[in-house]
Amino acid sequence: MLAHHSLLLLAALLPLQAVAQPLGLVECRHLRERRNQLAAEAMQAEIALVQATRMDICPQQERLAERANAQVQASTADQPSALAHPVAKVDPVVKADPVAQAVPSAQPESVDFDYTAYLECRRQAEERLQRSRTILYTNQRGFTFYTVNGARFAREADGLQLRLSASCDREGGS
Repeated sequence: MLAHHSLLLLAALLPLQAVAQPLGLVECRHLRERRNQLAAEAMQAEIALVQATRMDICPQQERLAERANAQVQASTADQPSALAHPVAKVDPVVKADPVAQAVPSAQPESVDFDYTAYLECRRQAEERLQRSRTILYTNQRGFTFYTVNGARFAREADGLQLRLSASCDREGGS
């Protein structure tokens, strides 16, 4: 009878032991890639919401920021070292120098951009979201999600992170 209970206890514990064992390198890599993909999708959902809010509050500043970002991305696309050391996305050229204005080749075509106005626009957008939207999820890193898709993807990414921590971040799994 004691042997029967021991076998039942052993049988009940086997699935727990299998879950706690580290995953292999390939499984961990796939799990990490999926977590990263979900986290990126979650962030994209929130970025779209914030951009739409900024476009509603200060459309001119938002359009200027998008143009400035496009110019920076285009100018750094062929420079691998620039990608290795990222700079602020909005990198306007100040047009206060009369010599640079008089000589077009002295500077690349640029966007007049007012950082102060854009920062104020961002602040107003964040305040509006905080006042008008319910936080649907706050991830393990403390980032808040207001969109249904962002919250769903972030929850899934956090769940995968827990699995990664339990099964891959130990010896042999990562």
